[in-house]
Amino acid sequence: MAARRLAAYILDWVVGLIAGWLLVLAAAGILLAASDLDRRDPPNGALYAAILVLAAWLPVWLLYTALAWSWRGATAGMAALGIAVVDGSGAAPSPLRAAARALLLAIFSLPLLVSPILIGIAAALASPGPVYVWLPLLVLILLSACACSSAFAAAEGRAWHDRASGTRVVRAGGAANVG
Repeated sequence: MAARRLAAYILDWVVGLIAGWLLVLAAAGILLAASDLDRRDPPNGALYAAILVLAAWLPVWLLYTALAWSWRGATAGMAALGIAVVDGSGAAPSPLRAAARALLLAIFSLPLLVSPILIGIAAALASPGPVYVWLPLLVLILLSACACSSAFAAAEGRAWHDRASGTRVVRAGGAANVG
C-alpha cells in the first residue's frame, strides 16, 4: 500500500504547486500594478509585498496540511486515495501533533524537492562549484531521500516523520496499517 501513500503525497504536492503558482501570479500582479504595467520601476514597498506573498507559500502549506490532518485525518490527496493519518489511539492527530508531523515532513522532504533546482543552477553555471558547497548538499539530498523512502523500507511502513510525531497512516475508516 506504499503506492497509495506515494500517490497521495504527489497529489498533495501538485495542489501545493498550484497554490504556489497562484501566489507567484499574485506577486507578479502586485509588481505589474505598482510599476504601471512595467512602464517604471516598482517602488520598494511593492517589492517587499511581492516577496511577502511568495514567502507565504510554505507557512500556508504547513497550516493547510496540519489542519487537514487534525480535522479530518487526511489531506485532499490522502482522502482521494482512501488513507488517513492517525495517532496512537487511532484518532485524527491533535493540532500540535499534526503541525509537528507537517513540519517534519517539510524538513525531511525539502532538500529532495529542491535538488532539481540545485542541479539546474549547477548546469547553468557549467560547474557544480567547490566541493565544500556541493558535498554537504549531496549528503543532505541523500539523507532526505532516505527519510522520504523510509516508509517503503520499514516493516510497519512508518516514515521518519511518522515515528517522530507518533502517527501512522491507515486506510480511511479502518485501523489496518498501510504505511
